[in-house]
Amino acid sequence: QMLTYLVHLCPKSRQNMNIYILYVIQQTRKAKGLTQHDAAKLLKISRPRYCNMETGKAHMRLADLMIICKALDLKVLILPTDMLK
Repeated sequence: QMLTYLVHLCPKSRQNMNIYILYVIQQTRKAKGLTQHDAAKLLKISRPRYCNMETGKAHMRLADLMIICKALDLKVLILPTDMLK
């Protein structure tokens, strides 16, 4: 629900949408007491690589996004634009 809401906040700006999504992932990870190292282990990548993805310095593949969201109990929803109006 939170990701859907955040995408709705900025549907015209892909850059801002990405920043909001990464922020939600980062804050949720911290709230659950997980480190970047823990998240990196879930994705089977290095901690520096994960850090770069979480901060937007490196591309996060959809598969990576789905794995980390599942681990954090977040849901990714893809909705038609007209449903967000």
